[in-house]
Amino acid sequence: MSAIANEKTGRQTTSLPSLQTRQGRNHPPHTQQLSAGKPVYKQLYRGILSILLLGGGMAGYGLLSRSTTHPQKKSPEPFIPRIDIATVKPFEKYISIVSDGEVVPLREVKVGAEVQGRITFKSPNSRIGCYIKKGDVLVQIDPRDFEFEVKRLQSELTEAQANLDEVKTDRVNTTDQIEIAKQELAIRNRELKRYEKIATRGAFSQADLDATRLNELNARNNLQKLEGQIRISHAKIKGRESFLKRIQTQLSQARLDLERTKIIAPISGLITQVNVEQGSFIQKGAEVITIQDTTTFEVDLSLPITKMQWIWESSGSEIQANFKQYELPELPAIIRFNSNEIDYKWQGILHRYASSGVDETTRTVPLRIRVLRPMRSTLTSTQPELMDGMFVNVEIQAKINRELLQVPASAIQPGDSIWSVSDGQIRHNEIDVLSLNSETAVINVGKSSLQVGDLVVISPVVDAREGMRVKVIK
Repeated sequence: MSAIANEKTGRQTTSLPSLQTRQGRNHPPHTQQLSAGKPVYKQLYRGILSILLLGGGMAGYGLLSRSTTHPQKKSPEPFIPRIDIATVKPFEKYISIVSDGEVVPLREVKVGAEVQGRITFKSPNSRIGCYIKKGDVLVQIDPRDFEFEVKRLQSELTEAQANLDEVKTDRVNTTDQIEIAKQELAIRNRELKRYEKIATRGAFSQADLDATRLNELNARNNLQKLEGQIRISHAKIKGRESFLKRIQTQLSQARLDLERTKIIAPISGLITQVNVEQGSFIQKGAEVITIQDTTTFEVDLSLPITKMQWIWESSGSEIQANFKQYELPELPAIIRFNSNEIDYKWQGILHRYASSGVDETTRTVPLRIRVLRPMRSTLTSTQPELMDGMFVNVEIQAKINRELLQVPASAIQPGDSIWSVSDGQIRHNEIDVLSLNSETAVINVGKSSLQVGDLVVISPVVDAREGMRVKVIK
């Protein structure tokens, strides 16, 4: 087996002696000591070599350290921030009072039916969202009944006029008869006097005298009857004239009702509500169509009392002088609407209060802004039109009769304060900001130590504190 192992691999030749030793074959002792000591010399050699390399590295690092010179450390200089400044200027323009508002129509007319009947025609433009002009026919009610009434009253009017003419003719005839009766009475009076004069001489009998007196009485009675008839004719004429006027009034009403069968737009505007359809029966007084006046709009907004103070103190206001507590100065206003990052503007004026007091919930004063030209904005191409319910931004321009200061908006610090610059140091100033926009801030002089010409910080300052030294960027 050992021979076969030697042929297959040479590694088994060195392991045989040890196997034989285990089986009892003894070798000399010095041979075992040499085999065990060979690795110890190799480890000792490696350790000495590592110590020599480490010592050489440390010696080289020491030489390099001695040859390198280090700069002397200096104490750091204090950091002085650099700032941008602006000059405080007097404010002589308008204060902008900005608020959000909602567009409302100046008037909205509810058109109702003034007569009842069945709707026989409805205009194609009588639809919600359609624009109509003043005088356009919106709805037609069946006019036939009203036409018949007009014709009937026209006939009655003709008859009443004929009756009146008849009475007037009788009065004229009676007047003529009265004149004849007066002449006859005068003749009978003369005849009676003549008979009475001659009767004393015995020329006529008593019967003849009585007959003459009877003729005179008949003539007088006839005159009185005619005068009575003339008085009756006057009364009849008044009655017939009154009846004629009543018929004329009824005829006018019938003609008016006939006209009212056509429901016509009283104003130009936009239809916002329609309550009827063709073929339906409508009662008198029922609402037919609602029209919104688009020629004039108002903006409904509310301002707190603090902002109302600037309106009350604005130039041109005569409220205190005239004791007109519910009148406002007609201050100019700008109405803005933003669409797709395009700013549209309309001109307006502060017009009136929207109510008689302060709102109980918001504690604000409701106002109305009158838009001068709602159909025309400052952008003439593809401009939108003001519409009911549109939310807009309103800027009221008020001129205050007091000294005010103006600074860049970037100078305002949180908590309404400003950093001013004096002798290379910054000072903290409490201020009262009256108006603030993206560019300018308006400050009340009475509550600030700032003056015209002072320098204020308009750039950010990290860890700003009172008296900190700064350097101005020139």
